[in-house]
Amino acid sequence: MNPTVKITWLVVIMLLPVFGALLFLYTQENVGHRVLQRHYARLNEETEKFLKQDPETEKKLK
Repeated sequence: MNPTVKITWLVVIMLLPVFGALLFLYTQENVGHRVLQRHYARLNEETEKFLKQDPETEKKLK
């Protein structure tokens, strides 16, 4: 981790110990990212059948 980032996290954790530590763990574990990734994968599966490309348009694009 970049030293500037470390200092920023230290300040946040010192000013707001409980919230800062939880925020640090949340961002370092990418919990939110994994949740969003699963959500988008599910949405992609549900809407894939509606996003079929017209064969003629596909030819023109190639």
